Amino acid sequence: MFLNMLVKHIGDQDRLLKELCNVIRVPADEPTGRNRMAAFDAFLEGEIDSGRVTRRQIQTARIPFFVSAFWHLQNTEAWPISYQSARKVFQRHGLYSPAANVVEDYFGFRDVYLSLMEALKLRSWDLEQLCWFDIDPVNPLGTSPHVDVSVAADIESDDAEVAPASTEHTHAQWLLASIGKVLKCKIWIAGNDHNKQWNGQRLGDMSIPSLPPLGIGDKTAEKIVRLIDVLWLKSSNQVVAAFEIEHSTSIYSGLLRMADLAALLPNILFPLYIVVPEQRLDDVRRQLSRPSLQALDLHLRCGFFSIEALAKNAESIKTWAKEPNAIGKLAAYVEELDAEEV
Repeated sequence: MFLNMLVKHIGDQDRLLKELCNVIRVPADEPTGRNRMAAFDAFLEGEIDSGRVTRRQIQTARIPFFVSAFWHLQNTEAWPISYQSARKVFQRHGLYSPAANVVEDYFGFRDVYLSLMEALKLRSWDLEQLCWFDIDPVNPLGTSPHVDVSVAADIESDDAEVAPASTEHTHAQWLLASIGKVLKCKIWIAGNDHNKQWNGQRLGDMSIPSLPPLGIGDKTAEKIVRLIDVLWLKSSNQVVAAFEIEHSTSIYSGLLRMADLAALLPNILFPLYIVVPEQRLDDVRRQLSRPSLQALDLHLRCGFFSIEALAKNAESIKTWAKEPNAIGKLAAYVEELDAEEV
C-alpha cells in the first residue's frame, strides 16, 4: 500500500509525518484542498528529484486515491474517492480525461463526480455503485454473486429500526457489559441507551454514569469515542476495547464512526469490533473490503462477529477468560485488497 511505501522509503520520517498530518485533514473548500495536495505532491517530487528515492519506490500517481480516501471519510459527500473504476466509466462516456498533474487529475474527476451527484440526486456511495453497475450489470459491486448487493441495504437510514432489532441491540449491549464486568473492566454504554432494559436490568446501571477524559489528545476523536455503543475501560480512563453494534438495515454508521476514529488516531492501540446479526456478517466483510477503509488499515484494526456467537460464548468467556483480549477470539478480519484493482 502507498503508506507503507512512504514509510519504507522516505528517510526523513519527522518531515513525512508533518506532511501527512497536513494533507489528510479534510479541506474546508476546493482551493484549500488543491493547496494541500499540491504541497504533498511537491514534497514527494522533491524527494525524487534529490535522488533520495525513486519514482518507482513511492509512486506519486497514487496520491489522489490515498488523499481523497482520507478526505472522503471525514466528509463523504464533498470529497469522492478517486476510484479507478469511476474514472474509467467517466472517461468512457467522455466526461473526464486524465491530467498529467495529480492535483488537476483529482479535481477534474471531482468536478464530474459532484456534478453527476447533483444532476442525478444521488449520494456519493450511490453513484459509486452506479459506476460499478455500468462496469458489470450482473455483479455491480465487484463482489461474489452470492453476496447480497442490494443498494437499499447499504443506504437505508439507521432510523428505520423495528422493535425486534432494537431489542437485539440492547441484548448485545447487555451481554458485552456483563462480560466486561466479569473481566474487571469499567463499562461505558452510550448515554442515549442508558434507560433501555434487558430482562428488567437497566443498561445505565451497568455503565459508569459519565465517561471521564480519555487522554486521547484529539477532541474530535474523544467525542466519537463517547458515541460508541459499548466501551471497556481499565484503570480510570484507559479504553481496552470498543464495540459498535449494528442491527438495522444499514451497517454504515458504525463503520464510519470506527473509520473516523482510525483517521484521527492512526496509532490507536485498543481493538475495535463491529457486532451484527449473523445474516449481516457478509455485509460487514464487504464494507471493510472497501479501499477507502483499507487505506486506513481499518480491515486490520476492526474485527467483527455475530450477536449469535456472542450470546453462545458469553458464559464460557465469563468462566474461563482472564483478560479483555479474550473477546478477540470471536472476531474475524478481512484480507487486504489491491486498491489498484478497484
